[in-house]
Amino acid sequence: EREQALGNMKMKLERVKQCNNISFILPIFIICCSSFLVYFYYNDLNSFLSSPTSPVEEWSQEQDRRKMVIENVCKEHYPDLYFDNVPLVDNLWDEPRTLASFFSYLPEQNILFCGVPKCGTTTWVEGTLMKLANTNDRIYFMQSHLIKDMDTLNKILEGKPVSFFNVRHPFERLVSAYTMFRKQNRMDVGRETFVEFIQEEVLLKANSSKNPKTLREMEPHLRPSNTYCAFCNIKYDIVSYMNTFREDTERIREILGLEKEEKEQRLRINTGDKIQNVTTDYFKNISETD
Repeated sequence: EREQALGNMKMKLERVKQCNNISFILPIFIICCSSFLVYFYYNDLNSFLSSPTSPVEEWSQEQDRRKMVIENVCKEHYPDLYFDNVPLVDNLWDEPRTLASFFSYLPEQNILFCGVPKCGTTTWVEGTLMKLANTNDRIYFMQSHLIKDMDTLNKILEGKPVSFFNVRHPFERLVSAYTMFRKQNRMDVGRETFVEFIQEEVLLKANSSKNPKTLREMEPHLRPSNTYCAFCNIKYDIVSYMNTFREDTERIREILGLEKEEKEQRLRINTGDKIQNVTTDYFKNISETD
């Protein structure tokens, strides 16, 4: 009986020890689990907060990405792309009435727009900016809203205008210009085959230009976009792209405080909505040796 009593007592002591161990381990287990739960909660929360939650935030992040691309390219090719004096005024076709700037500044709205030919510029200028300026004469608008010199440009930039431009893939831009020349029967630049057009009007004139930055010997619709907008000199607020033209236009109009357009209006479209397919067809006959 005595041995049985001692055995029962040992069993009770073991149970007490187990309970004590459990009561010690359980809080640690709960703390550890809680820590992991908190960690994963905040990790998911940060991930959730850092990811775009609305179309506007997605658009803003895409704008940051585009501007970063420009900044990186400018750092890598600074000597080739930076202008000591931004080319502001250009006599487009050697006529006094066509003296103009690809920059347009609207002081009342504090808007600075750089228009790259064949990149939706007509839609922006005639569809929005000229209406804000209360004029139907595009040449008058270009001349009355041009920026004459660097001092004027620097003062405008100091005033922190809403600045933007629109660009497109350079191959698509060349095809759009070529089809426009053909429709207009521009015999000076549109009579060749597309391969000859690229060789003579683009490559030959670019390589023979006196100034490799301004490339004034090239037809105005064919010059690289940087020759108009000086991307490495001016930090634009908004980078619009032809592939996202509708959304970019909508966001820009919101920023400018303009009413949303009920129907998108695109002016002077030469190749239609399938520009990518047309571009592929034209460029498939061009080799690297061309």
